[in-house]
Amino acid sequence: MRDVIRCFAAAEFVGVAGCERGGVEEEAVASMALTLYSLIQTAILCTNAIAVLHEERFLSKIGWGADQGVGGFGDDPGIKAQILTLIRSVRTVMRVPLIIVNSACIVLLLLFG
Repeated sequence: MRDVIRCFAAAEFVGVAGCERGGVEEEAVASMALTLYSLIQTAILCTNAIAVLHEERFLSKIGWGADQGVGGFGDDPGIKAQILTLIRSVRTVMRVPLIIVNSACIVLLLLFG
């Protein structure tokens, strides 16, 4: 009975009307697989999102511009200043590597789907 309930639940999740034992469950698990490539792709997309933030157009409108987060000498930088430094560093350092990695991901997606 449990197999039938799991089979129908998997069929409803995948959108299949009929259900054979093991077939639909394997498809549901395979479609939801968390792979190393998906984790790498997620990291690349997040890095891209940080890299495209424009300081004058976007960040200054929310109060995170270039003049924000400037502390005095010897003061520990706050979290806001540290995040701004991270954003500037990613934009500076990761520009060329992101172009190369994005191009490689596009080629892999075109070749292997």
